[in-house]
Amino acid sequence: MPKGFKKYIVPLIIFFVSFFILFFRLSSSVAFVGDFGRDLYEIAKIASGNLTLLGPKGSFGGLYTTPYYYYLFVIPFILGGKNLIGVLLFNCFLFSFSIGLLTFFIQKNTNSIKALLAGLSFSFMSFIISSGRQPGNGFTHIPFFLIFLAIFYFFDAKKFSSWKTLLIGFLFGFIVSMIFGYGILVIPIFLFVYFKINDWKKFLLFLAGFCIAFSPLLLFELKNNFIMIKNTFVDKSYLSFINNTNLPNGITLNKNIFLNGLFLSKEINYWMGVSLLLTIFSIMVSFSKKDKNLLVTNIFSFVIMATILRFQYSFHYLLPFITLLSFTLIATVVKGKHAYLLLLLIIIILIFRLPVKLYSQVADHMNYDYIKNSVNQIISKNWLDDNDRFNVLLIRKSGAQVPVGNEYRYFFVINNYFSDGETLYNQSKKLIVFAEDKNYDIKKFNSWESREFNMKEAKVVDSFISSNQTKVYFLTK
Repeated sequence: MPKGFKKYIVPLIIFFVSFFILFFRLSSSVAFVGDFGRDLYEIAKIASGNLTLLGPKGSFGGLYTTPYYYYLFVIPFILGGKNLIGVLLFNCFLFSFSIGLLTFFIQKNTNSIKALLAGLSFSFMSFIISSGRQPGNGFTHIPFFLIFLAIFYFFDAKKFSSWKTLLIGFLFGFIVSMIFGYGILVIPIFLFVYFKINDWKKFLLFLAGFCIAFSPLLLFELKNNFIMIKNTFVDKSYLSFINNTNLPNGITLNKNIFLNGLFLSKEINYWMGVSLLLTIFSIMVSFSKKDKNLLVTNIFSFVIMATILRFQYSFHYLLPFITLLSFTLIATVVKGKHAYLLLLLIIIILIFRLPVKLYSQVADHMNYDYIKNSVNQIISKNWLDDNDRFNVLLIRKSGAQVPVGNEYRYFFVINNYFSDGETLYNQSKKLIVFAEDKNYDIKKFNSWESREFNMKEAKVVDSFISSNQTKVYFLTK
């Protein structure tokens, strides 16, 4: 064994254990629909040379996130043969790497056994397994935030150079700009960082790095006359968040902050896998003066979260706070007197609450290969020429109004067929419609997209049933 390699054994064990937990049966259980379909479609377009300054649309008004998440996966996507597997592997790698790195830091500050138990605790947490198996801007931020927290917790921030402080500020900006759910944590984290750095000049450098991370959005706004800002605050599209009208499955919570906090506590129990009462107990038992800033950050963040999420709630809004709380739990417990007992108890609870449903095979119409087969049949029928102006519609069996069918557009792109944008149905000459209910009368489908194409007046040229489930139509006008 090479000299010095011994210190990497435990982190590597945790890396591979975590990777196995995340990747086991992943390709057959991941649902290639909705946001994931949209993301792979955008990644495929970037890989084909269509660059963008915008990432996924946020939930607040007309604001879009930065495109870092898309660009992060472009190289793995290409190396994976422009296939789903490259993106899935890389997402698992990011999570496993961050947990392995945390294990390494904990080992340096305690011992190998505590590090092993801490690494296993992270690996079995429900939100880690769920997010690690589901690439998305609402999930892939977690490894970066864990590393960010570890930097400030395990190292002396007062000794950071100016360049390192600037880069770490950019890292936090990178995370926040990827998903605006971090708005809940921004002020508490800024205060946490300031007290760790304890230097106004360096803190301003941190803020500068944070702001630089938003430069793609600023550039877009400068090029487009600040359209996002106007749409959100002048046209008041932010009211769609306040009134909870912008998400198909958005939940309006209790306006009473205390009652709202109780609901969020139950959600934290579910997604973290460890009861909030046990978490609080473990932190308090293991509490030391070094953890004071981290503990205050958690409390302050929870109060802000319980206040803001009264208007609209979706489970991924909780993930930034759950990541912070989970890090606080493990980082605190490993230094306490009862570390071995508490970590073993946490692991046992997490194993019993393992989200086994995530490993179940996904329904056929959500399966990557099933959707791929439908598009391949269209290409084999020569419905489209290279320069055709065509568009795509998806009529879901569930009735959910997500008609643009990004998961189908993705397969057209990797076969070098580029559909018109989702706002250009009126300019398209051909339309491909995928109806998940093979008996559905497409002439009855009524949405903004179908009206723009004037689908009721269009001619149905051909159709077929894909894998005995989805009816595929070819329309022209």
